[in-house]
Amino acid sequence: MSQFQGQCESAQTLLAALTSQLQSMAVQPGGHINAVSVSIKLLEFWSSSPEVWFARVEAQFDTKNITQDQTRYVYVVSALGVRTAEEVQDVLVNPPDADIYATLNNALIKAFGKSQAQRDNELLNLNGLGDKKTHCPAPQK
Repeated sequence: MSQFQGQCESAQTLLAALTSQLQSMAVQPGGHINAVSVSIKLLEFWSSSPEVWFARVEAQFDTKNITQDQTRYVYVVSALGVRTAEEVQDVLVNPPDADIYATLNNALIKAFGKSQAQRDNELLNLNGLGDKKTHCPAPQK
């Protein structure tokens, strides 16, 4: 009888663990199950390179299967310093009803991203390319 008792205790332990795991999950529309309690730590926002920072953030979101708009927004807000938050305070104080993450993403890129003209200028100045004249060999006689 003690072997049966041990199996029952193991089954109860397993059932308790599964119940706990299921309680930390929520069923989303369409029958998809997404974990509710996922935690990541984002690096502080890089005002000097917002596009690269967002690429890293998106990779972290994909790794942890974070797809909810509100959750993404909250994580990004938590990674903003005071100066950065002040630059996008309109979005933070009056967030839109829909597409809140995309709105914040666009506001940060607009505030800190480089314009196409700036990127073009940097490309031309790479290794002094914009300052040099083309040297053509003199025609030979």
